[in-house]
Amino acid sequence: MYKIFADNTLIYDSTLEDYKISKGLITLETNKSGSFVFSLYPYHFYYDNFIRLKTVITVYKSGKIVFRGRILNDVTDYWNNKVITCEGELGFLQDSIIRPFSFSGTPEALFAKFIQEHNAQVDEFKRFKIGTVTVVDPNNYISRSNSGYESSLSNLNSRLIEDSLGGYFYITHGEDGTDPIPTINYLADF
Repeated sequence: MYKIFADNTLIYDSTLEDYKISKGLITLETNKSGSFVFSLYPYHFYYDNFIRLKTVITVYKSGKIVFRGRILNDVTDYWNNKVITCEGELGFLQDSIIRPFSFSGTPEALFAKFIQEHNAQVDEFKRFKIGTVTVVDPNNYISRSNSGYESSLSNLNSRLIEDSLGGYFYITHGEDGTDPIPTINYLADF
C-alpha cells in the first residue's frame, strides 16, 4: 500500500476516496537524482498548495520511504489535472557550493568534507547524514583540488566517482526505512 505526503500533509492514500491521484511513476537511477511524476485531479484538496523547490514529496510503500524529493515543476494537462514532476534527494546537493580547495587524505574524508559543507549551507530538509563509505584507494590516500566554485554534487561526481575511484551514491532512510533524514552512503558496490 502506498501513501504520499506533501511535507507533512497526506495527499494520497489508496484506501481513502478524497486522497486519490490519477497516476504516479517513480524512476530511480544509479548516481542520479531519480524522479517521481504524478497527477492530481482538479478537485483534489491540495491542488494549489505546492511550492516549487520547497515542497517535499515523500512516497511510502508499506510504511517505508521509497522516494523523497522536491517539486521541480507542475503543469496543467488537457483535462485540468496538475502534473507534478519531482526530483529525488540527490538533487539537493546542487543547492550548495564548494569553495576552491586543495585536499589530501582518504576518499572517505573527502566525501565527508563535501557532505558537511553542503549541510552547512542548506535548509534542514536538504541535509544528509553521512553513512557507510566502502570506496577506497589502493594507497588510501588521494589528492584533489578545485579552483572554481562548483556545486557539491558536481564535486562529488568529478572528484570521487569520475576520478578513477568509481562507486555509487546510495541514499537510505535508517535501518527500517522510515527515518525522514536521509543517509547518504558511498559504496564500491551494492
